[in-house]
Amino acid sequence: MELLTDFMSEVYETFVISCYLSGLVDMPGFWDKKAEYLSHTWTKAPKKWIDPAKESTAGKTALQSGQKTFQDVCTCRFGSREPAGS
Repeated sequence: MELLTDFMSEVYETFVISCYLSGLVDMPGFWDKKAEYLSHTWTKAPKKWIDPAKESTAGKTALQSGQKTFQDVCTCRFGSREPAGS
């Protein structure tokens, strides 16, 4: 997975730099703030729900009982906010 994310990051950075150099985007102080402009993370696709009604109810119960935070429930449903290589 690390090879894939490294490749995707290289493509992303090249794309952003190319957009800046061609004048498609205005990024004040690009070269001084390059790391800031190129900062990004890749997120994993969420797992498909097998039974949405049951999983939704389980998420609600876990949230109400304090077993999970709102962010935990959203991450389970909508995908990880961790880098894809983790």
